[in-house]
Amino acid sequence: MFVSRKLNNKVMESTVRKFFLKCCVFLLLPVTQDCAVNKHPTSKNPGKYSTATGSMYNDGEDGFKIDPYSGQLIPNGMVYIEGGMYLTGDLSGSIDGENNRVNTRARVTINSFYVDETVLCNIHYLEYLHFLKNNATKEEYKAALPDETVWESVFEFNDSFKKEYFYHPRYSFYPALPTFLQAEDYALFRTDKLNSNRAKRLGLDPPSSLWEKNRKNKKGKEGEAVPSVEPSQEPAAVVEDPSVNADGSVNENATPNENANTNETVGENVGDDLEEDELETGDKYSQLRLLTEAEWEFMAFGIPGTIDTDGVQKSQRVFPWDGLKLRGTEGIYKGKFLTAFKRGRGDYFGLPGESKVGMVAPYPVRSFPPNDNGVYLCDGVRELVFDLYRPLRVNCDSNPVRRDDTYDSVSTYDSQNSLINNDVMVVKGWSIKSGGAFIAVGKRSFQEKDKSASDVSVRFCFTSTILIDK
Repeated sequence: MFVSRKLNNKVMESTVRKFFLKCCVFLLLPVTQDCAVNKHPTSKNPGKYSTATGSMYNDGEDGFKIDPYSGQLIPNGMVYIEGGMYLTGDLSGSIDGENNRVNTRARVTINSFYVDETVLCNIHYLEYLHFLKNNATKEEYKAALPDETVWESVFEFNDSFKKEYFYHPRYSFYPALPTFLQAEDYALFRTDKLNSNRAKRLGLDPPSSLWEKNRKNKKGKEGEAVPSVEPSQEPAAVVEDPSVNADGSVNENATPNENANTNETVGENVGDDLEEDELETGDKYSQLRLLTEAEWEFMAFGIPGTIDTDGVQKSQRVFPWDGLKLRGTEGIYKGKFLTAFKRGRGDYFGLPGESKVGMVAPYPVRSFPPNDNGVYLCDGVRELVFDLYRPLRVNCDSNPVRRDDTYDSVSTYDSQNSLINNDVMVVKGWSIKSGGAFIAVGKRSFQEKDKSASDVSVRFCFTSTILIDK
């Protein structure tokens, strides 16, 4: 009896041990699989040798150099917008017949991106003007100045805005009002500043200037000379090759000239004359840019707020918030307007005591609650985007954008009776001057590249690789 009980205990212990080992193997299996997967080279850990050629990376001066990459750098004040599918176009069904006719709905997919949580502020644009004052010509500085005439009106008194809106400290965090061309230049300046400040903090050499490169390209297109040497330097003398006659035939009796530019020396050190490939430098901020029209809509809808716990989109939106009302329905915003807009003829912000600012002008950024993406959209300004304006949208189901007049040439429009040309860009959203019927994410208007308005601002973004980096 005692012996049999001992045997039973041993059998039980053996069974429990086997079961425990199986559990351990089962639990460790995903870990070992992940380890096996992680052995493959990645962007953050490419390995010491090329898996294609077997060559060693960073092997001396002539070796292919791989800079360390720890992931995409994210500037302050930007929020992540995870990409996905959405329906473009105007879903409001409003009385705006032109928009309903041409703003047809289509299913498209948008890449993930990072975007400014607010539009560009006056204080940040003044920082750009300060940079130009010290680094640009007088003509370039004047071209970047805000247009104060946007506040001029024969019958409307806005004189104080004309003198103070862009420069007085009280308007520091009000929306800046640049043109499309000014916004593109500012994006390059901001990218350069982010990278140069980071390089300074880390004791690194700053990457080449995107703003300076764009500046030289502009001068080249305008026909201005862009010197590559100092004005005090004289161009090097051209040494003729005596082995070639004037008619191009070979002079067999000529003696070799050490200084002649012969074919034998061409290309020996071609790398010395080429610019460094900036794509090889991973430790820098991505180039900022304006949003496309589709990206702006995708950001504005705040789609994460429409998805239930099962991952199903329970509803579509007309506004950046749920429902078909312009007032909040819960919390501290219950009964309050969720955006700045013109409430009716002669009524821009209600009775005394209702307004946040008490004037017919853009509101300070963050005056109204953000949408479910964490983006502030309702501060009384519309926004310029990257797309060239045409009544019909681009027929593309992946990251659609209209760069030029391909398949919708300006020549098909009546130049005498149409405002459409290749210098008119799409404007999205609504402003303090928009009536309630024109408040919808899908609404669109337009503005010329070199013009600004008292209710049109900009914000910037860049494509995200956060999921790829993982």
